[in-house]
Amino acid sequence: MKSKLTVFDCSAWSSIKLTGNKSLLVGVIYRSPNSPDQNNQTLLEVMKAASRSNHTHVMICGDFNLPLIDWNNFCSLDSENSFTTAFVDAMEEWNLHQHAENSTRFRNNQHSCLDLIFTSEKDMIDNVNELPPLGKSDHVCQEWKLITEGISYRNENAKRLNFKKAQWDCIKNDMANFSFDSDD
Repeated sequence: MKSKLTVFDCSAWSSIKLTGNKSLLVGVIYRSPNSPDQNNQTLLEVMKAASRSNHTHVMICGDFNLPLIDWNNFCSLDSENSFTTAFVDAMEEWNLHQHAENSTRFRNNQHSCLDLIFTSEKDMIDNVNELPPLGKSDHVCQEWKLITEGISYRNENAKRLNFKKAQWDCIKNDMANFSFDSDD
C-alpha cells in the first residue's frame, strides 16, 4: 500500500501483481475486543484507504472482534452511535462484501462470527469452509477459494520452502499443547 496510508498496528498488507495491469491488495487485521476509540477510527481509515486504493481487487480478512453484527442481514445489533454500527455502515458505503457466514469462535456456550473476509467484488471468494482450530484456540480456521485471473509474474529461480519435508507430527503436537493465555 502507498506510504500515505494510515498505519493500523495489528495489520499486514501485501500487493500482488496479477495479469495485465491488475493487482490484488491483501490485508490481514486483528482488532482487540478492548480496542480504544482512536484505534477503531484508525481501522476505519485504513479500510477506507484500502477500498479506494488503485488496486483492481481488494481482500481484507482477520479477527475483527465485532460480535454484535448480524452478517446474514448486514446490520448492527448494537446502538445507533456504536462503533459496530459505524463499521457496518462503512462496509456498505465502501461496497466491501463480507463472505464469512458461519460462527468462527466458540467459547463456553457462546458462538459468534468474528473472523471476517471482505472483498471489493462479490464473486472473488468461493467455498468458505470452517476447519478445526489450531491447538487450544477457540477460533476455527478458515479456508476459501480466491477467484483471480492469474498471476502475471512468477520467479522460477526464487527459493521456496518444501513443506512436504516438514515434521508435521511434531508441529501438530506442539500446536496441541499450545495455550492461549489471553482472552483476546
